[in-house]
Amino acid sequence: TLTMQEWLMLMNECVLDANKHLNNAKILRNYIDNILQQVVDDLNDQIDKTNSAFKERISETKIVKEKLEMQHSE
Repeated sequence: TLTMQEWLMLMNECVLDANKHLNNAKILRNYIDNILQQVVDDLNDQIDKTNSAFKERISETKIVKEKLEMQHSE
């Protein structure tokens, strides 16, 4: 059987332990959030680069098509 003093000490230890776990979880969450934000930024950058490359290739293809059509019509 626990005395009131023993119970209070045990509960205080539980609260301190829970706070320690909570603080560790907050640090981990912040670290993961930063990694996820970096992934999102990298993916958006890659999307922009891919779209730019596609637009450039489409433009080049149109120019070549027009030149070939001009040659064919001569």
